[in-house]
Amino acid sequence: MHTAVQVCRAVEQPAVEDTMGSVQAVVDHYSSGTLRERVFAALRGAGKDPDNLSAADLVPLDQLHTGGVEATEEIVHDAGIGAGTRVADFGSGLCGPARIFAGRHGAVVHAVDVTPEFVDLSAELNERCGLSSAITVTRASAADSRLEAGAFDAVTLIHVGMNVADKARVFAEASRVLHPQGVFAIYDIMARDGDAPEYPMPWAAAAGDSFVRTVVQYDAALAGAGFAVDSTRDRSAEALAFLDRAPARAAAGAPQGAEAPAGAEAPLGPEVVMGPDMGRRLANLRRAIASGVLAPTVIVARRAGR
Repeated sequence: MHTAVQVCRAVEQPAVEDTMGSVQAVVDHYSSGTLRERVFAALRGAGKDPDNLSAADLVPLDQLHTGGVEATEEIVHDAGIGAGTRVADFGSGLCGPARIFAGRHGAVVHAVDVTPEFVDLSAELNERCGLSSAITVTRASAADSRLEAGAFDAVTLIHVGMNVADKARVFAEASRVLHPQGVFAIYDIMARDGDAPEYPMPWAAAAGDSFVRTVVQYDAALAGAGFAVDSTRDRSAEALAFLDRAPARAAAGAPQGAEAPAGAEAPLGPEVVMGPDMGRRLANLRRAIASGVLAPTVIVARRAGR
């Protein structure tokens, strides 16, 4: 039986090698140097006490994917995550999904991300929410997680593939850490045949830093890594409904670099993490989904073997 390792900080690892050719670009895109200050200021502005946090307090800002916590719960169902399930979350961001897996469903989670600012703050938030015994956070690449082979029941990859050039290598790493018949649940923004989307997007400022691919390309890479696809689900309709419920500022697409009005509290939403031009990025994403250029898609695959 897997035993959770209690941690009060991120697990120290050697420097992450830029094996995929895009790791530093990802780190640069998601780093600001002020994330911790912004997150705690937004929490206080929303009436939350940083010294007395619950995982539920963080849900408005830590579910950094289209569909938010509702989409996370779908992944829980798809991957069969429950009490004692050993989950590796590749590209874990602020550990929003990991806290759902562990806090609501009793899973034991090893979260992996390349961005130091995310890793450090995630570990602190997990401790403040009382979940540091259930979630271990490691700085590593999804292509080289340094996790134990065959040790996990499920691997999740949530809105990460768009930043990964070599998906085949990441999928091979997922296969390595899963036990036979383990589940690999992917939720990414995928391409459809047609026009290129307009940038910036939430995951990339320009097309050169984006690696959006089609379902067919994902399926081929999964097969090459020894996976059989169980199901594929297009979440475009749900994503559009989710984006239409976003705050008016985000839905309208604030101009790049726009700040909140003087004296206004920072909204408790993904813009706290992603920056003040998140509205523009979400507006571009919404247009691309509505026009059929992009499709938020869930693929559930199973590792071969017995």
